[in-house]
This record gives sequence, structure tokens and C-alpha cells, in this order.
Amino acid sequence: MEIGSNLGRCSVGGNKSKLIQHWGLLQSWLNEGRVFRIWQEQLRLAINQWQTSNRDEDVLLRGNLLAEAQGQLEKHPTELSSIEKDFIMASVTNHNLEKQAKEQYKQHELEQAQELADSQKLSATRLRYMVVGLLILSIIIFSAAMQAYSNQQIAIAERNRAENQADLALSRQLAQLVTNEINMLSETQLLLAIVSGQLAYGAGEESDMLEGFMALSQMLNQPAYVETILMGHTGWICGVAWSHDESRIATGGFDNAVHVWDSQTGEEQLLIDGFQNSVCRVGWSHDDTYIFTFSAKRFQIWDSKTGENHFTYETGFGYWNDDGALIWTNDPHGTVQIRDVETGEVYLTLTGHATQVLSLKWSHDGNRIVTSGEGDTIRIWDSHTGKVLRTLEGHTASVHRVTWSKNDGRILSNSNDNTVRVWDSQTGKELLNINHTDRVLVAKWNKDETQILTTNRGNTAQVWDANTGEELLKLDGHTSDVQYANWYEDETQIITAGNDNTMRIWHAETGKILTVLSGSHYQINHDETQILTASTDGMARIMRMNSMSPLPSFQGHVGTIWGTLYNDDESQMLSWGLDKTARVWDAKTGQEIFVLKGHAKEIWGAKWNPDESRILTYSWDGTMRIWDGHTGKLQLLIEAPISTTNKEIRQAHWSRDGKRIVACGRDGMAGVWDSYTGEQILSLNGPTDLVIRIMWNHDESLLLTTGYDKITRISDAKTGEELVKMEGHTSNVLDVLWSPDESRISTASQDGTVRIWDSATGKELLKLEGHKGIVWKGLWNNDGTRILTYGRDGTFRVWDSQTGEELMMIKGHDANVFLAKWNQDETKILSFGFDEKTWIWHAETGEKLQGFHGMWATWDNDEDHLLVASSDGSLQLYHTDMEAMLDIVCQKVGRNLSIMEWKRFIKDEPFRKVCPDLPLAYLDVMEGHDLVRRGKTDEAIAWFEHLLEIDPMLDIDPQAEIKKFFDE
Repeated sequence: MEIGSNLGRCSVGGNKSKLIQHWGLLQSWLNEGRVFRIWQEQLRLAINQWQTSNRDEDVLLRGNLLAEAQGQLEKHPTELSSIEKDFIMASVTNHNLEKQAKEQYKQHELEQAQELADSQKLSATRLRYMVVGLLILSIIIFSAAMQAYSNQQIAIAERNRAENQADLALSRQLAQLVTNEINMLSETQLLLAIVSGQLAYGAGEESDMLEGFMALSQMLNQPAYVETILMGHTGWICGVAWSHDESRIATGGFDNAVHVWDSQTGEEQLLIDGFQNSVCRVGWSHDDTYIFTFSAKRFQIWDSKTGENHFTYETGFGYWNDDGALIWTNDPHGTVQIRDVETGEVYLTLTGHATQVLSLKWSHDGNRIVTSGEGDTIRIWDSHTGKVLRTLEGHTASVHRVTWSKNDGRILSNSNDNTVRVWDSQTGKELLNINHTDRVLVAKWNKDETQILTTNRGNTAQVWDANTGEELLKLDGHTSDVQYANWYEDETQIITAGNDNTMRIWHAETGKILTVLSGSHYQINHDETQILTASTDGMARIMRMNSMSPLPSFQGHVGTIWGTLYNDDESQMLSWGLDKTARVWDAKTGQEIFVLKGHAKEIWGAKWNPDESRILTYSWDGTMRIWDGHTGKLQLLIEAPISTTNKEIRQAHWSRDGKRIVACGRDGMAGVWDSYTGEQILSLNGPTDLVIRIMWNHDESLLLTTGYDKITRISDAKTGEELVKMEGHTSNVLDVLWSPDESRISTASQDGTVRIWDSATGKELLKLEGHKGIVWKGLWNNDGTRILTYGRDGTFRVWDSQTGEELMMIKGHDANVFLAKWNQDETKILSFGFDEKTWIWHAETGEKLQGFHGMWATWDNDEDHLLVASSDGSLQLYHTDMEAMLDIVCQKVGRNLSIMEWKRFIKDEPFRKVCPDLPLAYLDVMEGHDLVRRGKTDEAIAWFEHLLEIDPMLDIDPQAEIKKFFDE
């Protein structure tokens, strides 16, 4: 079976429920039709005999056969051909003539006529027997053929079903691998996700694609994807560096070589080789004229365009100062020499350390130098005279790194003694000592120096309060030493890299892991849009730091987002949440347009007015605010008449003309306000507790309210007079809705029920019972025939709104269902909850169709995309169409699966290129190179020829590949 053989297969579905309702009638039609068609086949055999016998009258139908033919002619006059009708009418005419002839025979000719009749009858009988025999034989042959055809179709269907099931099983297996395996190259995960998606899309119904869809969606929307692959090293790359103008990249590795690359194209520009050992430290001069390398205790400077050696220092390590004019070099005996970059002449010598210096930093004002090394002391020097100004003592083992604070007043150090320490640079006093469980590898301040980020041999990274030493965050996940760590510029994320060949991006507030990338060394470019990574597979990668999907993400909120809303043309998106702000975004790019900031507490909701010129927000702080919809400037502040400490406003709506606002909240506050003056126009008399819902009816002549007094009311929207009262709930009513025709009202309550009321009389019509605990809402469908309910028990249910029958119950979440709603044509249901899972369900069968991570979601108008909000304050737009995602990822991914990867993960299935337009993986070519290096020339040629059979467009010549190695 060829993987992906089902990719072109599609299915056509109909309205199965209607088909089943009329199945009996349909079955009778089919049975009747089947009898007629069999009889018609028999008739055609007789007609054929009649025509070949020159229309011999003896072949015509007689008796029961004729009677049956007359009956079929009467029932199916339009379904019989002219020759079939002629044959039947000829048989009728012949029957009438024979009858007439018999009546005219004379008595005296009776015996002769009888003999003749007997003879004719015998002939006719024989002929009829022959015809009947032929008909029976034809029926047997026809039945056998039909049975054989049916068996063939069943076999084909069974084979297709088996292939589909096998493809779906492999799709689910790969999806699980992609979702769970974190120690895998990110491109490999992505490619396996593509295979999973292709198999699911080709083999199954929409509900069968769930695992493949989620795996592909997860990879498609991760914060980074491979943009360029740098291939040329033959071993582990252990050093990477961007040039300062970011046009070039230098990499060094275990193959004892340094490569220089064009960062845009990935083309190799320069090779510096011949090193005696691996090159794991590379860097650029400030003007990108030179490249420095450190290998086998040899510090060297090279011309970055020609590769010519400019300077070599035989012992120790070196680095440039901040202005790039000086370099420092050290030796094993603790001597440091400051040299001129151009001439190599010694500018200053620092002598005092007993052992090798590992770290040297100039102060920001350039007047002092701090050093540390394999000894346990730190020294501060005068950068002009080389005099020791102060010695910092306290560490009990090697000090790997020292860093100045921004004002040069403090020094941060980390040591093999499992501590990070902060020192006063003027007095040498130890200000802070943070103990770790193992050797500290990294210690860095954040921008305002209120926090310190550290890593240690315990496979973790930690964030500490820089004043108290209190642990603020612990980042667990790496399976080996964490060698590198840093904040992003806005400090919303932290990136770490370890010896487990993974890089991890974490949310800096929560410590939640956002993504895992391949690589053990990294460097971020200036605007933080790209990460340069190095890996054990001999390849460097430029990772683009946003999702592979062209769909935007929206970053800005801190903490839970309560809701989102598109404007009418979906050019903008409005969001609000726990951080007391609402934000307006460009829905196409994810760019923040402005922030609505001023509320003292969380914002419950936000809405555009009808012409989108203004925005209404309402909050727990007891205020409603109206903002300019174009600039975000505050236009009006409305303070609700609430006297309690908790002043929450729970709901507010614009009128259809935008001139009024209706709102409700604490202290029984419910009424209408002028949206331009802020004056309260109407106050409703009702409960003294919380009014939780208020809304107009369609023509805004009535107001519907409910709340914590367990009563639902309909009031006159002009006078405030109470018209209808609905009582019956035994606990607080949490939601209320008009039916589409406004003849009924649904209420949801903490008493675990949803009730349906007559809106004219207030009479209770139905009580929907089944939820365990609080029910949040009873949502009407478009024609008012069904109600969707959801609650704290983690379920949502669909009910018949006329009978109260429960039509479907789905245990969809591990916790409280935050919201559930139908899509526009009511074929799907969207649900999300406090378990931070968002699901799309089949509205008839209840099967899961798609899933996302988040606790709030909104469809766009065409429902091709879903906007999902997470508790960490992020918003991400996702595709909901599998085919669209497959098209995107093959345009973005950097390579195909290698043959070895295919064998490892796909196993026995025949190899194919995952993305046909991409070349074979360079890893496959490297496999041939490895055979050459091991002296297996014939095997290498065979391997290269095999690769060309798979991909004739591959740019290799087997003989040339072999010759290239011998020439070297």
C-alpha cells in the first residue's frame, strides 16, 4: 500500500436523518423497481426471439405472460420503449384474432381444426417452454453476474476500508508522536505532522481527522519555524554568530572548520579550515571586518571576506572590548593582555590571578575592568593603569562569569560553588548570595535589574528576586545541562538551550513552556524576529520567530482574556480581560492599534456601537466608559449608582441607534443611560441584589432582566413598569434570553435547571433537568426548536424546546464549560472551558472534529478560522481547514523527511517525498558522503544512484561526489 494513496479520495454526504425517516417508503420503491427491471429483461429476450424469427406470431405472448405484460404496460407506460409496446400490442392483437378464429370454426371441421389447434398448441407450448427456459437461464446468468459484481464491489469497499483504517491508525500514531515527543528536531516533527494530516485528510471523515488536525495545527502555530538551513558542516556545530549587520553568519564545529554564510540565501561564502581541533567559539568584530575563533587554546582573527589570518595568539582565549578597538587574551597562568586589534601590540597587562582568567568585562564608562577565573576571587582593575582596585572574595570555587550592572555600581557573578552573588563594586561588599543545588552556568540581570535569571547543572533555569534572592520562577523541562538562557527584549518570554540539543521558549510570567526547538547553541538577531541555532546534526538553522501560519497572533494582554469581538468587516478585533484593559488590533497583521486603559478593575465586556465610531467598556469598578473608536481616547465616564464595595457592572448594551446604553449590576442597578451625556434616562425597580442580565427585545419596547433574587421580569422600556414576572427557580438566575420570535424566554440558574416561559403570561412551560450543578446559559437555535445548555459539570446538552426531551449530552471538558454555541448553519458546536481546551463538535453526532488550547474562541464570518485566547494573555488565529494547512506547511518547511527518518518513524511503508516540490533531505546526501569517508565507494555510488531514482531533479553526480572527496 502506498502511503497517501487515498489523498485524492473524497466522500459525498447527504442528510442522513431525512433518508432514514423515509426508508420504508424508499425501500418499497426500490423493491417495486427491481421487480419491473427483472421482468423487462425477460421481455427483451422474448422480443429478440420475435425479431430474429421475422416476427413469428408463435413467439408472441399468450396467457399469463400476456396478462402480466398488459399490467406492466398500464403501470409503466413511459418506461417502455416503442418496440416493447409494439411487441405487447402485437401479442394482444394475435390473442384476439386467435379467439375470433376459434369461434368461427364450423362444427364439421371440429376434428380437423382440433387436430390443427392441438398441433399448433403443441408447437406453441414447446416454443413457450423454450422461451421460458431461455428466460430462466438468462435470469440465472444475470443473477450470477449481479452477485459477482456485488461481491467485487464489496471486496473493493473492504479493501478501501482496510487501507483507510491503516492510514488513519498511522496518522494517529504520528500525531501522538508529534504532540508528545519533545526531543525531536522541529522540522522532523513538522514533517511527521504533514504526513499525519495527509493520511487523515485522504482516508477519513472529518471526525477521523482530529488527531492529525491537532498535530498539524500545533506545529503550524508554534512561535518559530525553519526559514533557512545552512548545510556544509560534517559534524556537530558548536558555535554560531551573526555579523552585526546580520547579512552574514559564521559557524564553527567539530569538523575543525569555520563556514561563513549569506544569511538571506544560505549560500556558503567562505570556508576557513585546517584547525587542529573543534571550533566552538566564533564571533565578529564590531565593523564585521574580522572573525575571531578559539580552538585548541589558540585565539585567531581572520579577514571575514578572504579568510586570511590577521592575528594568532597561541594560548588562552580572547575577545573584543565594547568599541572593538581592543582585544584581551589570557594564558593558563592568569596573565591577561589587552591588545590593539589592528597591530596586535600589547596595550595593558593585568597580572594577579593565580590561574586562567575565564571572564573579563569593561565597565560601561570604560574606566574599570572586572575579571574572574579558575580561582575563587574576582578582581577589579583600573583599565588605564592595570592597577588592582579591589579584590572580591567569598566564592569557594571557579567563577565563570562576571557582569557589571548598568550604572557600574554592582557586579553579578556565578561560580562552580553553586552560588550566584551580587557585589558592591565600590566597597567589595557582598550584597546577595543565591544558593543552587549544583554548579551555576549562567547568571543574567533583566533590564531593570530587579530579577536574575540563572541556569545550573540540575537541568533547570530559575528566576530570582535580585534584591531578596527569593525564587520567583523555576523552568523545568531540559534533560541535560542548560548552557544558555536569556530574556527577550520585552521580557515576556525566556529562551533556554541545553546539552539535550533542544531550545525552549517559556512564558516569563507563568513559566509555561511555549515551544521546543532543535539546537544546543543559539543567537537572536537584533529585532528578535530570527534565531540562529546550531545542532548535533551538522546543520545550522535560521528560525523565523513567529508562527509558520500567515495568520497573526496578538500579544499584549497580561493574564486571562475574557472575550474577543470582530468588527463588521473583520478588519479589526477587540479584546478585553483580567489586566483591566481592552485592546483594538489590526485583525490581518496582529498589530496593536491602541489600548483602552483606565478601569481600576477587570473589564467584564466591550462592544463597538453600531457604526463602530465608539467603544463601550464596563467593569468590576462600577463604571462604564465610552472611547473614540478611531483613536482610543476616552470620551465619557459613567459611574453607576452602586453603593456597595463591590461595584461590578455585569452587562451593558448599545441601543440600535447607538444613542442609549442599557446596563445592570450590583445593588439592583438596572436602567438606561444617554450615551452622549451619561445621564440616566430610566431606572428599573426590581431586586436589591445583583442584576446579572438585562436586554431589550428586538424593537426595544421591552426590557428583560434577571438576577440574584431568582425572578425574571419583563418591563416597559419607556416607563419601567413591570409587565410580566417569572418565578420558580430555587436559586440565582444567571442568564436569560428571548426566543427568536420572542414568544418564549429561557432562563438558566444555579439550581441546575433551565426553564422555558411564556413571555406573554410568565407561565412556566418546561423545566430542563439533567445538569449537575450550575447551568450558565440556555441558548436558542435559529428557529427556536432547540436549546443548547452548558454548565459547571463539564457537559453541554441539546434539548427539544417543545417537548423538553434531551437530544444529546456531551461530556466535553474536564472542568467548567465556559461557553458553548452553534456555528451559523448549526452543523457544529464550539465549546471552551476552564480546562483551557477549545473543541469543535459535530452538532448531530457529538463527535470531536477539531481541538485547540485556549479558554475563549471566536469564529470569523466564513468560519475558516478560529481566534483562540489563552490564560497567558495570548491570542492566536488558527486555520480550521485541513487542506489549507497542508498547502501552507509544504510551502514553508525547509526540507523533506530523510530516508532514515522515514524508516524510523513510518517504518515499512514505501518511501515518498512528503512535499513533492521540495528536494530530498540533505541528510540523505550526507549519508552517501559518510559511505565515501568510510571507504565504501561502490555502496556510495549505489546510494547516490538510488537517490536520483527517487528524485531525478536532485543536483548530484555520483562520480563527481566521489571524486570531490578524493581530491580533498
